[in-house]
Amino acid sequence: MRPAIPSRLRSLATLAGLAGLLAGACGTALGADPEILRVSGCGTDLATFRLLGEAFRKVHPDTRVEVLPSLGSAGGIKAVAAGALDLGLSTRPLTGEEGRQGVTAVPYARTPLVVAVPRRSRTTDVTTRQLADLYAGVTRTWADGTPVRLVLRPATDTDTSLLMTLSPEVSAAVARALAREGLVVAATDQEAADTLEKVPGALGSTTLALIRAEGRRLTPLRLNGVTPSPEAVGSGRYPLAKTLYLVLGPSPAGRRFLAFLGSPEARRILEETGHVPLPLGSADTGKGP
Repeated sequence: MRPAIPSRLRSLATLAGLAGLLAGACGTALGADPEILRVSGCGTDLATFRLLGEAFRKVHPDTRVEVLPSLGSAGGIKAVAAGALDLGLSTRPLTGEEGRQGVTAVPYARTPLVVAVPRRSRTTDVTTRQLADLYAGVTRTWADGTPVRLVLRPATDTDTSLLMTLSPEVSAAVARALAREGLVVAATDQEAADTLEKVPGALGSTTLALIRAEGRRLTPLRLNGVTPSPEAVGSGRYPLAKTLYLVLGPSPAGRRFLAFLGSPEARRILEETGHVPLPLGSADTGKGP
């Protein structure tokens, strides 16, 4: 027969067991992996969101922002609706169908859409008339004799539709360029920037935000004498600007990130990377008229 254990000893043993369990639980918590906030969508602001993600983690060390390769605006919206992403990046508002999938889109910034050339080019300015001639194929060489190599975006891309608002002549010229055979049509923002950097004589659209955040070797051209800048967009002197939307689902971490976008540190990062930060009070559900 085993000797009885005094009640005091049994109590001490119980306390010791609880302490061990608590210590193990604390150790697990301290060593736990951080929550991952997955972001993708249009390529315009992927690099900017890597910078924002680093700043966000300083405030929320238990959350890591993982920026994935570009999916395009539509792909990012679909991925958020499916729960595969916590945040999506879009250059357009939601459609009615997208809004019915339980996601919202908040406009958070604007950035100049620019016509760019490789940094080694001597070209620094372009007028609306010259741009129409370049896209229409009327002007086929630069002043130094280098052939003009257009880098187009798909007809349905925001870059294309926004560029075509510049004038009826530019709109017709871009449509004509898209109908020509043998021209480069870049599927993503990064592909367009890569081609613009590498091809001598290249000309195409991108954004000031992408050039700055990714450190691209590109020169954004002055348009009709106006330098593309956040200040020029804000004042209305520069006519081409993309509105950027943050697409959210039910993720609590995504909502925390949205709140962070309104902080002074986030605004500083956006301004330094060529954005005009917007007030975060209006969410687009895609359910309006």
